[in-house]
Amino acid sequence: MISNRFLAIFLSVFSTWALSANTNISLFKKTSKQWDFVLKVANCNDDELSPSCEGAGTLDIFNKGRDDLFQRITIKKIGIQLDTTNKTTVNTVTIDDKDNSTLVIDDFNFDNHDDIALLNGYDGGYGSPSYNIYLFDVDKKQFLFSKTLTVLASEGMGLFDVDKKKRTLTTFMKSGASWSQESTYKVVHNTPMLISDVTKEYLFNENMLEITIRNLVEGQWEISKKKSKFTQ
Repeated sequence: MISNRFLAIFLSVFSTWALSANTNISLFKKTSKQWDFVLKVANCNDDELSPSCEGAGTLDIFNKGRDDLFQRITIKKIGIQLDTTNKTTVNTVTIDDKDNSTLVIDDFNFDNHDDIALLNGYDGGYGSPSYNIYLFDVDKKQFLFSKTLTVLASEGMGLFDVDKKKRTLTTFMKSGASWSQESTYKVVHNTPMLISDVTKEYLFNENMLEITIRNLVEGQWEISKKKSKFTQ
């Protein structure tokens, strides 16, 4: 359990939030088996229907059950959505801009260590949430910013899907109602490598749906296409 000293520190900071209407501080103890987190974000509004924060912030990281600070991540912009009791969710991800958590903890590079995704705004497709990704480096014993995975988590429709069984990451993007693409990546040396994608396109002139499937096999792309009558 987290010590009384840690709780006293947190509560003293939390009481600061109570006096400051534009800052939110959240404690996460059940998010990870390895870590505890304290997230602080500035610039919160007082909208009763849709309270949120978007501003500079920090994520303090503690070894599970300990009160000495392991690492602090500072970010220029963090976005959070709050409920009516000023609480934020964790580890909730959808393909739209609703109910996406500010903090997502998962193993993004499949090395059996928790990694971190922090919501940095809504710069993805059609205003979808975008994330900064931090991978835990075993040798350096700290979380390091991943530029390549951050790009992957910022260009599509929200955070990528993590398939632990297949050890893959999958993104989704679309353009209007007539084109969409689902792309799957392997993570090699902490860098995402595209291995397959499925593109669906509505052909207006033919009233047909064309599906293009690409798979990377031994360094070469195998491509197949099929068309079907479009039905709503």
